[in-house]
Amino acid sequence: MLSWAEPTGPGVPGAPGLLGGPARPGGHLARWWWWAVAVVTAVAVQDTLRWRDTLHPDWLIARAAGAALYGSDGLRVYATHPRAQMGPLALALALLTRPAYLVLVAALLGPVLLLLAGAGLASNRAGWTRRSLLVAGAGAALAVVPWTQLAWKGHADDALVLLGIAVLALGLYRPSGGTWPGPRVLVVAGIAIAVAGKPTGVVLVPVSALAGLEVLATTLLAVLAIWAPFALVDLPGLLAAGRGVMTVGRGSLPSVLGVRVGAAPPSWVRIGQLLGGLALAGLGAARRRPLEGVAAAFCLRALMDPNPAPAYSTPLVLLAVALDAGRPVPSVTVLAAASFWLSQPVLDGGPGGYRLAALGALLAVLVARISRAG
Repeated sequence: MLSWAEPTGPGVPGAPGLLGGPARPGGHLARWWWWAVAVVTAVAVQDTLRWRDTLHPDWLIARAAGAALYGSDGLRVYATHPRAQMGPLALALALLTRPAYLVLVAALLGPVLLLLAGAGLASNRAGWTRRSLLVAGAGAALAVVPWTQLAWKGHADDALVLLGIAVLALGLYRPSGGTWPGPRVLVVAGIAIAVAGKPTGVVLVPVSALAGLEVLATTLLAVLAIWAPFALVDLPGLLAAGRGVMTVGRGSLPSVLGVRVGAAPPSWVRIGQLLGGLALAGLGAARRRPLEGVAAAFCLRALMDPNPAPAYSTPLVLLAVALDAGRPVPSVTVLAAASFWLSQPVLDGGPGGYRLAALGALLAVLVARISRAG
């Protein structure tokens, strides 16, 4: 079994990880959780394959941009395909055959759930109880439809960001010593996976400071290595694509604030998402509640985005598995799931207030948890 925090002494294999403090007995991943995750992942793969003949526009965009990435002018892909708001690793995956792509992305749900649940138990100093069993099981079941949508719609970028967060969490909370890769390697690798999957993964960078300044510097170098080639070849094209291409949708926060529906996204949206996300992730790291900080950053992104799509709530539904692990009230799970299921009605012409209220309440819960920590 995958153990996260055993009560061993410092400096020996199995000692507490970067954030220290062993979980209570039972903080390891129980055998039932492996079986539960296997079943949930199998359901996700099966449900995803039902959509193999449905070619979503986002999948077609990723496929075309992936082909351009390996063409003669590949480093200008974000200028020639500005709607491909994905990282180079996600674009490369889009070149797989559709069945292989669907199975691979859907199957990533398994390791993400395993790693996030373990990190949540270690973070909350909790063990498996009947209540935590029910909360984690409900959270995993609620993740199936959001994750399935990532797969068949062609959003491997969001799946990679979540995989990166899960690897990062493993580095922060697993016992140190004894095995390779060590915690610091996992922290850098997790953030690199996320950033290579999607540019928004950059909000994870402040969390690397928990592993030390050398790890923070290494993480920054990894981010530069991934994106510098594109910036050196065509910086204006990269920046233009980074401003966003989705017009303001009805029921989104910008529309509520008076921006005309159908207008180009105002500049304050991307700036606020980036700076606010970095600040929230940094605050969570400073208060030693990094997962809450990361979730708050993605919650702010969903709240501010001009497109009120369900996909922006998917990271919140998955992170809820970690954030509510061992807690008596699964408030994050309830609010995250509500924000996801309330999104599609907004796209279909319904009111956007309920979705915005769920996201606002979730952001308040996360900030409150961060504030009480330390």
